[in-house]
Amino acid sequence: MKRSVLTAVLMVFFVGAFAQPGVLDQTFGKNGKVTIPVPLGAAVHPVDIKIQPDQKILVLTRVDTIALRVMSQGDDYCWMYKLLRFKQDGTPDSSFAVNGSTPVVYNERPASMELLANGQILLNTARQSPGNPPYGFWGWVDLCLTRYNSNGSIDNTFGANGRTITRIDTSISIAMSMFVLPSGKIIQAGAAYIPYQSITTSYNILVGYDQNGSIDPTFGNNGKVKVATNRNYGNYYLPFLAPLTIPQTFVILANQKIVVTSDSGLYRFNSNGSLDATFGTNGFSGNPYSYSSIAGFAEPNDKMVFVMRVAPAPPIPSNQTPLKAFRLNYDGSLDTTFNSLVDEDFAGATSHGEQFCKIFLEPNTQYSLAIGVYGNSTIGPSFLAKINSNGSMDSTYGKRGKISFYTTYPKNAFRMNGNAAALQPDGKMVVGGVADTSTNIGYRQNGWVIARYEKNAKVKYNTLVSDVFYDENANGIKDGNEGSFNGIHSMTSTKPGIDTIHWYSQQLVYQADKQDIDTGTYRTSVDINSTYNLPYYTVVPATKTTSHNTYWNTDTLSFAVQKLANVRDLSVTIVRLNTAKPGFPLHYLLKVHNAGTDSAGNIVVKLVKSNKMVYDSATILPASVAADIITWNIAGLQSQHDAFIIVHGKVKAPPAANVGDTMQAIATVTSNKSDTTAADNTSTMTHYVFGAYDPNDKSENHGGKITHTKAISGEYLTYAIRFQNTGNDTAFNVYIRDTMDNKLDWNSLQIVASSHNYQMTMNDGKCLFTFPFIMLVDSIKNELKSHGYIVYKIKAKPNVQIGDVIKNTAAIYFDYNLPIFTNTEMTTVVAEAFPLHLLSFTAKKNGKANLLNWSTTNEINVDRFEVERSKDGREFSKIGISKANGTNQTNTYQYSDAVAPNTPLWGAGGLYYRLKMIDRDGQFSYSPIRQITTNNSPLIISIFPNPAKDVLQVQVESDKKTALQLIVLSADGKVLMSKSITANEGSSLQSINISILPKGSYLLKVKSYKDEQVMKFEKL
Repeated sequence: MKRSVLTAVLMVFFVGAFAQPGVLDQTFGKNGKVTIPVPLGAAVHPVDIKIQPDQKILVLTRVDTIALRVMSQGDDYCWMYKLLRFKQDGTPDSSFAVNGSTPVVYNERPASMELLANGQILLNTARQSPGNPPYGFWGWVDLCLTRYNSNGSIDNTFGANGRTITRIDTSISIAMSMFVLPSGKIIQAGAAYIPYQSITTSYNILVGYDQNGSIDPTFGNNGKVKVATNRNYGNYYLPFLAPLTIPQTFVILANQKIVVTSDSGLYRFNSNGSLDATFGTNGFSGNPYSYSSIAGFAEPNDKMVFVMRVAPAPPIPSNQTPLKAFRLNYDGSLDTTFNSLVDEDFAGATSHGEQFCKIFLEPNTQYSLAIGVYGNSTIGPSFLAKINSNGSMDSTYGKRGKISFYTTYPKNAFRMNGNAAALQPDGKMVVGGVADTSTNIGYRQNGWVIARYEKNAKVKYNTLVSDVFYDENANGIKDGNEGSFNGIHSMTSTKPGIDTIHWYSQQLVYQADKQDIDTGTYRTSVDINSTYNLPYYTVVPATKTTSHNTYWNTDTLSFAVQKLANVRDLSVTIVRLNTAKPGFPLHYLLKVHNAGTDSAGNIVVKLVKSNKMVYDSATILPASVAADIITWNIAGLQSQHDAFIIVHGKVKAPPAANVGDTMQAIATVTSNKSDTTAADNTSTMTHYVFGAYDPNDKSENHGGKITHTKAISGEYLTYAIRFQNTGNDTAFNVYIRDTMDNKLDWNSLQIVASSHNYQMTMNDGKCLFTFPFIMLVDSIKNELKSHGYIVYKIKAKPNVQIGDVIKNTAAIYFDYNLPIFTNTEMTTVVAEAFPLHLLSFTAKKNGKANLLNWSTTNEINVDRFEVERSKDGREFSKIGISKANGTNQTNTYQYSDAVAPNTPLWGAGGLYYRLKMIDRDGQFSYSPIRQITTNNSPLIISIFPNPAKDVLQVQVESDKKTALQLIVLSADGKVLMSKSITANEGSSLQSINISILPKGSYLLKVKSYKDEQVMKFEKL
């Protein structure tokens, strides 16, 4: 029958759970579903469905069980199948076999079935056969065909007693597809591989039979064809696991030529099993369109439609795996008149398990597809959809062409499994799935389901579209030059007392800024701070309200992201990318982030490395390398942008560096512009020198201990998880499961850097980092490219106590191998590392010199004081050393800096001094900065503690009596409280009661008659 290709429409069906009104056929079963209970511990999976000419429904099911032992075999696990038939209303057909189903057949895994012209039923399975091969209790796994009569009895005239068993060399064989040609000959297609090898190669296999089940000697090599797929699977030991992770698709063309797809491309065989030399190169054509095909269909005109997972293209990020439908011409070339994006994110299809798809041709020249994923990990997106012949979604169907379903496992849910779908002549779709009432995906199903779906469905919904834009001129209007806000943000739409919907726009996961809602009134707000800390931005308006009592309305909600003007805030983080080992390379990563709202100006980044490391090179050329200090100049770092520097060096060989030595690296960032929060302009990392080490490890920058003061004040702990593929083949996916210690504030987690694109999910402290299609080469092929990492920072809870130990261990999964556990990284909360108490520190003019005085107590562990000077308050250099007395009594010190006035040593604001107080083990801290001016007028303002809970202390140092105003501002610049004071000459202390302020970030502005200073503080 001829048909017009231009009128073709694709219906894509992906089953999840819970149908919506107008979708399920209410005349079938109960509310459109028939659920068959099974014993706990058993799992029944419908794998294929056929509609007989009399409209009765045949269902082929696979039975897996652990709890039920097959005593005749003695195995703890086995496959079984049985065949069932239902009437059109979903009730069992008692005229078929025994009360509607055949007896269970043990040791066979079903794949598909075909209805023959005489009403007989042909089953395609893989069979566990007796013997002693090297595959343990699995036995031989061979291809099998079984023919049943129309009443459900076995046809003993087929093969041997109704069954054929075909062994493919010494391989394990997986049955996938089956074709019955017009001549009655049968072609069985599948995959084969030999497990328990260091490298396991999968093969496409074809077997030809005559209509009575005998091997057809004219097909292939004595009835068999075996072609390598050029795909290695590593040391897989479970049958079916390796080949089904990348399924092959088999289609047969009108001229009875057979097309097979695999990762590497397309093979085409003649009807006698030989490769078709007229196709591609000797029958093989590379396929540049997909990672793998999960379904195919051949049109009468010998064009082919395939559903494939494909490489993403903009605007889809590279770490997503779209699902597309392609149409290929007879010669294998792409039919450019048809190109459909079925789903923009099919990452779930890469999970551990199997992927299924079945394609039908409707009488009205439409295609129908059924797609499903079953696995022991994440299940992929679930939806119904219709797609027009030009690739566009059919907007008259479902929601914008889709009907979406849950993808998790709530009560009474079911998921599609196998090729369990069939299209009725009236256009209704029958599908089969697995029922589940628990979160254990493996074997706790309490039933299986068949459901029937209407041909046409229009789902009732309203749509919210979020337009979050960067409001450059703060006028609340999206002007022509203002684009969408490109930071990660979340939206919350609340129907009071009834429904709350959270939706996201993320740079890592491609999701449109839209959400479907019911009728009623919803209040929507935008959060730009849930993932990144953006204290200098605000959203206007705070909320928007939408209300509808009808359906199919669309509301576009505009939110303006506005910034506080001229806020500059740089931060730096240092991370060790590998383990320090004497004589071996050592790599550091420096990340500079501009969290402010303005360009950071001219940035200076410094790394003070350990003298146990020799510098080699960096990804950004340094401005200078002087001894252990490496300096970089960076210009034009815009707001919310990052600069990354990877530093390459080498740990010195013994005796300069020995196993067990401590190494410390300090990174600082400064700018020629003021910085609102200077506390994060320094990042210190302490680590140790190791001998032999595991390349899959976890580390934290504090070197195993953090002071109690730092922990409760909100200083971040920075963790790096490193991994390396030390196997012998490429890792397609890497997963890291990291369970956070309950002493950590899980909501404070922020990603610092990663080696590859990633996705992150977190639930109750359990964090999963997924690197989809990372294609991490093994260390044998390329040691340098075999590494990866993820770095994040997180705060301790403010109630941690001295002596608490924060423990973290990560589990790293390479594809489907057993996990590799990292070391347990332990950080102990300790008392202050510096018992030193700095009682006072002053700097004053004294004739032609500047005189520094300071006093201390508790010096028992202090080695020395280094005096540092700066002309801008940012870049300091050492000018002198005072040896510490080392007593617990009060100690006084004095240092005179003879610096003549009006010389280039002085800056515009005068001179700045600080003390570097160095402990005997090499650790150090800095004193407050003191300023000496040339005009005797400026103020020196400092605040503490920061964060503060109830009272904020403001220390003022002034050369003369000065009237000041202390103003507390919200992050968006609103005045919250104000206080006028008079600061006397010298040093004075003022208090501000902030107990009434909510927890959050605030600004303190200190104004005099001619100048003002602004500082940021946190309220606990």
